[in-house]
Amino acid sequence: MDVDLHKIAASVAMPETYADPAKISKAFKVLRLRSPVHSVEAEGIRPFWAVTRHADVLAVEQQHRNFLAAPRTVIFNQFADIALCQLTGREPALRPLTHMDDPDHRAYRAITQASFAPENLRLLEGPLAKMARETVDGLSNADRTCDFASLVALYPLRVIMSLLGVPKADFPLILEWNRNLLGVDDPDRRSKDDPFEAIRTALVGFRDYFDKLTEDRRVRPRDDLATIIANATVMGKPIPDFERLSYFIILSTAGHDTTTFAIVGGLHALIEHEDQLALLKKHPELLDRAVDEILRWSSPVRHFMRTAREECDVGGTKIRSGDSLALFFVSANRDEKVFFDSESFVVSRTPNPQIAFGHGVHFCLGHHLAKMEIRALFKELINRVEHIEFAGEPQWARSNFVGGIRSLPIRAKLRAVSRHSLKEPLPRVDSL
Repeated sequence: MDVDLHKIAASVAMPETYADPAKISKAFKVLRLRSPVHSVEAEGIRPFWAVTRHADVLAVEQQHRNFLAAPRTVIFNQFADIALCQLTGREPALRPLTHMDDPDHRAYRAITQASFAPENLRLLEGPLAKMARETVDGLSNADRTCDFASLVALYPLRVIMSLLGVPKADFPLILEWNRNLLGVDDPDRRSKDDPFEAIRTALVGFRDYFDKLTEDRRVRPRDDLATIIANATVMGKPIPDFERLSYFIILSTAGHDTTTFAIVGGLHALIEHEDQLALLKKHPELLDRAVDEILRWSSPVRHFMRTAREECDVGGTKIRSGDSLALFFVSANRDEKVFFDSESFVVSRTPNPQIAFGHGVHFCLGHHLAKMEIRALFKELINRVEHIEFAGEPQWARSNFVGGIRSLPIRAKLRAVSRHSLKEPLPRVDSL
């Protein structure tokens, strides 16, 4: 059985495993029950510990002084990692908030923290409702069938790009760079055949674009996040160019892909569980609980890594100083010891201690915004949908980092709401 466990553990490190939801779900279930903190040795990847239980993930995240985000934050093929560092001339290749530890993490997080506070985000409720309405309108304007993943992709992108101050005409370009960066392991998501070229195109594109945006906002400041980041200081000094670019990239990618995958995964779950969709339509007051269940169920951020500063114990396993641990949120959110009937999608689930946004000091900066986006979209959808069904097989992204359903063919019949009709259809994009 040890050999089987090692093979199973190695499989959770490989991007292609995540394209098969049944396979990855089974692998994590076996690890949770048989070896919840398991040493992983996979081809091309430096060894690490797979942490798969909810309690152990929380324990590590609560000890941020001993478990560091740097220098290893994501499972990555070591050869690709070397190539990427050669491309940027830096190690790590990027240094966003997710890769920082205190005191830098605290200082850089503070730059935009107020912008994502609930009291400031309330101003977005009207615009969000309008964007959600326009997105759902796209279903009624669609052909007999449509790819919901394609239709909804621009919705979270519109939100975060509007906050940044990026013009609408540039959204498709940002979307392509996002996919080349976070979808590099999936040939159906990236726009380049060569993965290295996909990353190079994304990084160069982001660098040139946000350098130009920074220059503009320093001369002509506006009321947007781009102005805040472009003119930010840490400890009395302007933030370095490398950290500034990393900041823009993390907001552009994390503020889009994760929410998109959550929404698509949520609709898939509601169609698959007809009784839950009917319950939500009958009791829309359950929507807030449903949002948490959608996040638990989809878990778009599959993992983050931490490095032990000192020798310690995690889940009864001895961890040495310098060891890397992958915290699999996607597994923790299906933990049988925490979630009753964890393999069932239940919109009324309570309590629901889902950790799709992580935990501790690295808890997602934009979690309030993401929940607002998901809630607005499904509020509009359940109010208007009369019938909805699958029109083809869903396709899952090949990604061990950020992933979910990249293509979801559906048919839908909506109640006619003429006053909400768009003057022109939203631009369509390819599957995620």
